[in-house]
Amino acid sequence: MSIQTALAFRDKIKATPELQARIRQAAETHSVNFVKLATEYGFEFTEAEWYQALNPNEKSVLGSFDLDKISGSEGKISGTEWK
Repeated sequence: MSIQTALAFRDKIKATPELQARIRQAAETHSVNFVKLATEYGFEFTEAEWYQALNPNEKSVLGSFDLDKISGSEGKISGTEWK
């Protein structure tokens, strides 16, 4: 898994009208999970790698695990923690 793989999938999307149509159609009814879609085409990368591929100027990316830790262990914060 790597950013290069994510970039290769992005290039495949750009070069494949059928894939573009599939993404447009899916986006009409729900959000598109590009990581899952990529695996159907033989590409494997993480959400963070996909984000970094599309946003190369970002210095760092927090994954969902990191965000859960920051938010207080999956959003569970007692009333006394804010005092």
